Amino acid sequence: MNPSDDLNDSLNQFKRLIFERYLSTNVVVYIDDLTRCKGIPPEVTAPGLLLSLEYGLSMPNPILNFQLNDDGLYATLSFNRNLSDTFVPWEAIVAIFNPKTRFSCCWPPANRRLFLMCEPLGEEPNAPNPPASKSKLSVVR
Repeated sequence: MNPSDDLNDSLNQFKRLIFERYLSTNVVVYIDDLTRCKGIPPEVTAPGLLLSLEYGLSMPNPILNFQLNDDGLYATLSFNRNLSDTFVPWEAIVAIFNPKTRFSCCWPPANRRLFLMCEPLGEEPNAPNPPASKSKLSVVR
């Protein structure tokens, strides 16, 4: 077995652990390589930005048919109110962000830099329930 395969398997398991840890709230995953994914409409992508998809067990509209395994995430997601069965492999995920805790991890490809920009928390950074912010992840080549 190739040592890089072992490293990729370990990295994918790490991504899965982080995803599972924050699934009870909301998890935003950022996808770099859409060619590996299935069921994601091309019109939801934007040049220069990674695609972000939000998963979570406490979302206002629950996700249907959600499954995850060693290969990746399977879920029925809504894009502009149209349901689509999707698959996102762990290899395509370059960052995971939890809006509630503001925890994030990034695994940028060697030829890119990723910048995660979040709105400021406000005047009370130690407040018990800081406001969740929408984040954007940009790609710099």
